[in-house]
Amino acid sequence: MALTTATTTLLSVGAPATPNPRLWGYSTGDTIAVVSAANYWAGMHNKMQVNDIIFAQCLNGMVVLSVSALAAATSTVATSLNGNGAPIWVQANCTDYGTAGAVGYVLAPVAGTIVSWRHITTTVVDADVILNIDLAGTNATGSITVAVSDTAVGITDAATVTAGGVVTAGLLIKIESDGGGTVGAGTVFVQIQP
Repeated sequence: MALTTATTTLLSVGAPATPNPRLWGYSTGDTIAVVSAANYWAGMHNKMQVNDIIFAQCLNGMVVLSVSALAAATSTVATSLNGNGAPIWVQANCTDYGTAGAVGYVLAPVAGTIVSWRHITTTVVDADVILNIDLAGTNATGSITVAVSDTAVGITDAATVTAGGVVTAGLLIKIESDGGGTVGAGTVFVQIQP
């Protein structure tokens, strides 16, 4: 698809010259990869300026962009701030911990590496539950144990992913339970480093 100027909104007005960026909001059915590509923002060459910040809500998630070049209508380039070191967090709601297998799903909005993840208990469990991240049939290294001894609602657990966490944009990330106990649910937040 192409840039839709009708869904591009100036959110804050900075000074008329760099390095004082203005903030823009954008909503599209395009993917993060598409809106991050060279020349996508060419239609805004007469409105945006170098260093402007764009918050783009895309088909597969949110991305923050910084305009890096504005010479002519065909040479506008936006670079992802997320691609320059800022991690992206995605969320999966998980249910039925008492059944072994997949209990939650989320898509990777960008290519990168899963470096850590967090779990928040939303219902208590009646036995220890081990959760893993499954990527295309292989578990990433770094599981989370939801212990029966500390499973009041709102308890958090965390793990670092040390291997096997590479994702491509659009890859299905499965959260799997070992089926410990008979009940349990929670919310998982996965940190992806682009």
